[in-house]
Amino acid sequence: MIEEFLAYLERQEGVTYKVGGDDPVEGFSCSGLVCWGLRAFGLIEHSRHITCNAMAERFKNRIVTDAPRRGDLLLFGKPGDLTHCAVAVSGWQMIESSNGGPDPCVRKRPIGTRKDLATIVRIYGGE
Repeated sequence: MIEEFLAYLERQEGVTYKVGGDDPVEGFSCSGLVCWGLRAFGLIEHSRHITCNAMAERFKNRIVTDAPRRGDLLLFGKPGDLTHCAVAVSGWQMIESSNGGPDPCVRKRPIGTRKDLATIVRIYGGE
């Protein structure tokens, strides 16, 4: 299931970043992209678009303290003030929708380009 989840997100590479966006036609915000994937795989309610802080609360029983693994939900900022989310495609790379850089869109980039990784959620396994 994890491979299908990641492939679903990876097919969105190049989709435009849009504040508050949650679909591939109009564009995705960071949480919009993650929620879109979580909804498609039945991990959150179908009509929900939730913030990074709400994701941490929703999946609090799946928070881990080890290194990121393929398929982990990555939450950035400070606990209680999470400002960005992405999904790990490996231990060192993530897929995200970001407005940073010259081409704001869904893309892969190294996890380490952000220095504020606050929470790792093991969506698949680790329960």
